[in-house]
Amino acid sequence: MKRTVIGVILIVTAVLTSVAGCLDMTATSKRIINQLNTAKAYCNAGDYESCRKSAEIAVEDWIKAERRYKVYLNHEELDELELCFDMLKEKLGKENDKEEKYCDLLNEGIFRLRHIINSQKPKPSEIF
Repeated sequence: MKRTVIGVILIVTAVLTSVAGCLDMTATSKRIINQLNTAKAYCNAGDYESCRKSAEIAVEDWIKAERRYKVYLNHEELDELELCFDMLKEKLGKENDKEEKYCDLLNEGIFRLRHIINSQKPKPSEIF
């Protein structure tokens, strides 16, 4: 009986950890997507300084979340996302490029984060 209780506790712990990770990753991804959408809207409006500030906030959020993503994600998807944010960070570091548009990188970041959200949703075919 003791082994059964320990087994059930371990299974419940594993399931709860998995669900918490999925929820955390989804919430973090949505927050970063919102920042990137804000930056994209400023970029389309021609307000490059506000675009830069919003993109910097998104990059900072990504840097904070990157360690957790490394635990949850497949490395192929993570490598592409890291590359996108590294390129965005590099472009933001160029002070004299005030009028440079970041729209392509912003779109790519949004696309990749949405793909991660959709691919990490549990599906009945994968559970059973």
